[in-house]
Formats: sequence, C-alpha cells, structure tokens
Amino acid sequence: MSLSTRSAAAIPFLAGVLISGCGGGSATVPSQIQDGLVRTAVSVPACAKQKTTKDYAQSPAQKLSTKGGTACAPKFQDWGGSVKYPSLSGSGVAMTVISSTTAYDPGAFPPYTSAIFYLQLKFNKAFKFGSTLATGATLAGPGLKAGAVYTIEGAKDVGSLWQVLPYCYTSASTGKYGAMIGGLGYPLKGGDFNSYEGAVVMVYTGKQQTNNKC
Repeated sequence: MSLSTRSAAAIPFLAGVLISGCGGGSATVPSQIQDGLVRTAVSVPACAKQKTTKDYAQSPAQKLSTKGGTACAPKFQDWGGSVKYPSLSGSGVAMTVISSTTAYDPGAFPPYTSAIFYLQLKFNKAFKFGSTLATGATLAGPGLKAGAVYTIEGAKDVGSLWQVLPYCYTSASTGKYGAMIGGLGYPLKGGDFNSYEGAVVMVYTGKQQTNNKC
C-alpha cells in the first residue's frame, strides 16, 4: 500500500505534512514488437563502480549540476537506468543513489511501504532543488509493462519523522531497455535537503490518490 493510499484510508495528510516513523554488459532481454518490427531490448547497464549486495545496489557519489540533469540509478535485480533531478541552488552538491526492491532496513524507509522499487538518495551538503525538471522515461524494471500506470512517491528523512514529498503518476512506455518510466525526480521539486536528510523515492503500481501527472 502506498503512502498516498494509506493517508486517504487513515489519517489525511498533504505533501509536506509529517508522519511518524521510528554491472553492465551486452546481454539482452526478450524481444518486443515495435513499429511492426521485432526488436530486442538491451539489458539495463550497471553504474560505473557501483556496489551490489543481496539487498541493494549503491552508486558512488555523483556530482549534481545546478541546471538539473541525470544521475545513474544502480542496477539491482534487472532494475536500473537513471533518475532525472531538478535544477538546484548550491555548489559542490553530490548525490549517492541506492536501488532496492524491498525496504530492507526498516529505519531507512518510511513505515509500512510496499513499493515495487525504491531509490534512496543521500546528499553531501545542504542545498535546495528548484522546479525545473526534464521529462522522459529513464528507469527500466522487470515488473514494468508498457502502457501501464505507475505512481511515483517520495518521503524525506527528518530524524524520527518522515515528511511526505510531492507525488505523481506516469505511464510506462517502450524504450531501449524494455518498458520504462520517468518522473523519479518529481518528489524532489522544490525540496531542501541536508547531509543528514536523505530522500526515498518509491514506485507503486496503479494511480494512487493523485491527479498530478509526472
């Protein structure tokens, strides 16, 4: 159950309200039919120098551009690609991205999450994201289906509490790595973060209590 669905069913809250919380290669995946032709999707690549464990995959710290840009999302269990982030104010900002398919560490995720994919985002210093965010599908995963709708949600770690971030819905399209979605950076728009305030971006199936399109 997503954060937005739980909030509608139990305690109503809007974005910004606090809730309590205690390798690459040339391998291919099955062919797809596109433009009347059979095409073979390329396997999503791993980030350079990523670290992979049984629970997650982690990228090195990636320097962010003040104009906004794209950061590598580590490959984990055939999920991966990249995440587009908004413009930002500040200099020397770096972000570490961690991919997982489970909330493997309860203290590092919002409570009661059941997403199909997670991105943990860690920052090295204080800064603020702007509102300019490029569009486009960047994330591939074995659970995605072209044409299906997905919800992108986010939460900010503020110590023992979690602050709900803006969320949106999007439809998967057929891309280089099979079915792909975008909008992963949407929850970051307008957000301010510090080195001790990371974010978790979550992908849920279906349109979950939102009319905001990514």
